[in-house]
Amino acid sequence: MIDLRSFFEAQLPCWPLAKANYDNLEQALFKDIYLSEHERIRLVCLPARIASSSARITAKGEVDRPCFLCSHRLPAEQQHLDFGACDILVNPFPVFKQHFTVPSKAHQRQSFLKEWPCLYRLLEEIPQDYVVFFNGAICGASAPDHLHFQIGQKEVMPLQSDGFAAEHLQLVQEKKRIGLYRLRHYHRQAFLLKTSLSETSRENDLFETIQDLLQAFGQVGKIQAEDHINVVAWKDGQNLMMLIFPRAAHRPACFYAEDESQRFVTSPASVEMMGYYIFPRQEDFHKADAQTLKQIYKDVCLSEEKMDAICSILQSKP
Repeated sequence: MIDLRSFFEAQLPCWPLAKANYDNLEQALFKDIYLSEHERIRLVCLPARIASSSARITAKGEVDRPCFLCSHRLPAEQQHLDFGACDILVNPFPVFKQHFTVPSKAHQRQSFLKEWPCLYRLLEEIPQDYVVFFNGAICGASAPDHLHFQIGQKEVMPLQSDGFAAEHLQLVQEKKRIGLYRLRHYHRQAFLLKTSLSETSRENDLFETIQDLLQAFGQVGKIQAEDHINVVAWKDGQNLMMLIFPRAAHRPACFYAEDESQRFVTSPASVEMMGYYIFPRQEDFHKADAQTLKQIYKDVCLSEEKMDAICSILQSKP
């Protein structure tokens, strides 16, 4: 088991910038908004996230700046935990009270499948009170040029902590003891994978199931599916839970509004899809309401019709 807590506690005293940013989390503003009786969104105001929310990412997931995740560009104070093909780092611009970045040691483009063995091993070895998440190159990743995952704290994001009632899960398929469900009656379209970590062949079987899902999404959307997903995964006892959000757009229409009263600086990524919605500007935090969030999710999430098409493809497979 990876001792993330000890690593985190050893890092902060050596890195004033990171410590100051974690201390600043105590000043964050929070409020809860309900989009329906079962769909809670926690709004969070974190001004330090302005760079991530407004990062210049092209339609192809390209950036025009030196890569800040390459090891030779990391701050001298930043320590790392060796994790095979990846390193584990404390994230100096946190969303959670403990927040880690897990970049590949090689400079390679963001890809969910490329370092699948590393991700699966993370899920096996992190403690129960953490989650692993991934942002596609055009879905909230501020470093789409360098493959990386992130680790945050469990029970913070409403869609994970509030659980799923049976009536909100529609079984799409069940193969090799892996259940694939469609999340229903939410303003966010998502698939849930559920399986047991105790099965010896879970890694390969899960990989095949995810590949099939991404191929179906790519076929329906005529896109490179890996670039257009957010993924959050965690352990629930001996079970592995993984939410995959297929995306229709990088940013909502309100991000580009010319009328400042209608504009919101927001770039939804995994944590926002999970209902932990970060606004870096106080004015956006205060003016956001349920209707605002419903429209944002409608802009960036896949339509019901395309979700239907993905399910049809998956259900037609033998």
